[in-house]
Amino acid sequence: MKNEEICPYTVVINTSCDSSKFIRDQISISFGDAYGNQIFAPRLANPNPFEATFEQCSTNTFQINGSCAYQICYAYLKASGPDDWKPENVTINGPTTNSTSFNFSTIIPKDQWYGFNLCDDHHDDSSSHQVYTHTMFLYVLLLLGLLPICFWW
Repeated sequence: MKNEEICPYTVVINTSCDSSKFIRDQISISFGDAYGNQIFAPRLANPNPFEATFEQCSTNTFQINGSCAYQICYAYLKASGPDDWKPENVTINGPTTNSTSFNFSTIIPKDQWYGFNLCDDHHDDSSSHQVYTHTMFLYVLLLLGLLPICFWW
């Protein structure tokens, strides 16, 4: 049940003290609910140009507008750049959803979506870390019969 309304979200990201001291990477986030309501921010940046973003041991807060989600159950991060960025956790608050936190505590792989999908109640939390690539996505579509078999790359 996709929602066409726009809602404001507050995203709080804590960067680990084990992360690189300064992060020059472009950080993107995608999160949403089990009903197809997805919120995407292609580049998280500090609104104050005189303050660094994602410094070691820091907490950064972002305001993001997107589809009104019912309950956030997945979150993915993507880091593009030369540094090793290690977020501790990400907390997402919105007007139509409970506060949801995701504990990353690992360096985000370069140029790949990495995160959690907890939308399925039967999902094993130990396997919730996922590296999402387009190849894997196409393979799943092929297995589900949603992609013609004659598609070769």
